[in-house]
Amino acid sequence: MSTVAVTTAAASSLIPAYRKIPGIPPTFTSPAEWDPNYKPEDIRKELLILGIVTLCCAVITAFLRVFAKYYFRQTIEWADWLMVPAVIFGLLYNTMNFIAITKGGAGRHLWDNTLEMFKIYVMSSFLNQIFYFLSIYSTKISIILFVRQLIGRTVMRPLKLSVEILLYASLIYCPLAIVILTTRCSPHPRALFDLEARRKYGCTSPLGDQKKLFYSIASVHSVLDVGTLVLPYFVIGMVRIRKKEKAVLCILFGLGIIACLCAILRLYYYPKSWDSTWEVWRAYTFGTLETNLSIICVCVPQLKKLAGHVGVSIASKVSRSTGSGSGNTCELKRRSGKGVLAEDEMPFGRVGQSVAKGSATSVV
Repeated sequence: MSTVAVTTAAASSLIPAYRKIPGIPPTFTSPAEWDPNYKPEDIRKELLILGIVTLCCAVITAFLRVFAKYYFRQTIEWADWLMVPAVIFGLLYNTMNFIAITKGGAGRHLWDNTLEMFKIYVMSSFLNQIFYFLSIYSTKISIILFVRQLIGRTVMRPLKLSVEILLYASLIYCPLAIVILTTRCSPHPRALFDLEARRKYGCTSPLGDQKKLFYSIASVHSVLDVGTLVLPYFVIGMVRIRKKEKAVLCILFGLGIIACLCAILRLYYYPKSWDSTWEVWRAYTFGTLETNLSIICVCVPQLKKLAGHVGVSIASKVSRSTGSGSGNTCELKRRSGKGVLAEDEMPFGRVGQSVAKGSATSVV
């Protein structure tokens, strides 16, 4: 009996590691078995660099936004506080991606990985979907609350109603989508992230076909994306500020268009074949860009006053060091005091004042 067991174990050890991974067709043969010059494709390094760079930019801009709001106004509003969970969940989302890439073999072909690596990939992919929704919708709600605060009570009622509808739709959709995603293998939820449970029980959703369910969630997500994107442009169009300032604000909020495109491309490139660990690199790329650029897009426009303050301080120091005269220095100090920077008593400085005062003529 022991001889038979040893023989069976030896025969099992000769089976390529990828054969133990579920989903690979039984007729498939890895190129490594018949091509002596085979070099596995590997894009993990590029994915890690992209994630680290964009995540660092997102964290820095979010910190500067909260710092600038407290430094200049001595208060932090809900729209600013929401950047904290947006960054935390964005950090967790990127961390799950990093684990899937470094430990789970994401960015390599499935046949170049092992069963243990694939288990890590399945678990981290499940968790990163949850953190993705929490980060994205913290950012969306921050944008909506900011616009809601900006328009106040002196705007057209249809726009105010649209803001309220979008706010409550986002508040309802985010937890609902997470519940649907985490219970789509009911009554055996472990099958979502446990390969043994999936092999034993399968993964069938009580809500119907998995693919239709996925695209239904994605469609609602895209509609909310577009709604959140166009809101700031309506407000910018209403305010009475110079065309140059309007153009700058439109360009800054234009980063949101890139984030929306990334959301659409993430859905388009979601893995559709059994070689999921390789196909997922495009979805990871656009998901990372969407999550991190969304945070940057929300924070950068609100750094206007901080940038102006730093610019005036640098110009003042340069002026003193070059001895260009006390008149210019005094003028710079005056501008950095009550002249230019005091305009930001409301979000966006003169933009906020223009909405609160100047847009009264637009009220229906």
